[in-house]
Amino acid sequence: MIQKGIDLGVKEIWLEVRPSNGAAIKLYEKQGFQVKGRRQKYYTDTGEDALVMALRISEKPRPRQFSMPLA
Repeated sequence: MIQKGIDLGVKEIWLEVRPSNGAAIKLYEKQGFQVKGRRQKYYTDTGEDALVMALRISEKPRPRQFSMPLA
């Protein structure tokens, strides 16, 4: 998904995630996302806040991580 954004010339990718979703937060941080803020009572089902995370896309393309070699 990030590579598709790079291919399309996207400069930033933003997302919201529940603070209680530690596994997702770790995954996003591993990909370079940083916490930029918090949306109060964002999730209507629980009233839980959302962490706002962003990834700034560099000009240098990232190597494709999940591509398979063509036979």
